[in-house]
Amino acid sequence: MRKFILSLALIVACVLSASAKSFVLTLKDGTKVYFAVTIDKSAVMDISKGNITIEDKNTYTFEQVKSFVLSNENDPNAINDVEMDGGASYKANTLVVPGNMNTVKVYDASGAQVEANISESNGRVIVNLNNMNKGVYVVSTGSTSFKVIKK
Repeated sequence: MRKFILSLALIVACVLSASAKSFVLTLKDGTKVYFAVTIDKSAVMDISKGNITIEDKNTYTFEQVKSFVLSNENDPNAINDVEMDGGASYKANTLVVPGNMNTVKVYDASGAQVEANISESNGRVIVNLNNMNKGVYVVSTGSTSFKVIKK
């Protein structure tokens, strides 16, 4: 019966939470386990024989699980901001690099050059990806390239 209720709750949650960013499993010891949910990737869950198995590798018994939800929040332990050697940084879909904006080019995953919001301030080039589609981009500064994932 508990298996049926958990399965039904998961189905309802999936239908109601189409915009979820993660599946969060809360264990009875207070530990929260996050699994990413995106358009092209979702956590696959198998509920059987008193166990919940997620992505064929993480198995928890019903006794270990306190609750599970689909959440609009990302994993708080995920990396969102990066500071790199040479003065470059990436935060909130904005790449900041030292250099000259005339040498900066942005390419999409197919290798085609795309228009991006590029500006310059105090000897630093600011590449703002906020108005671009989600995807993978390569930002070339002439001497260095950066692979950026726009979420």
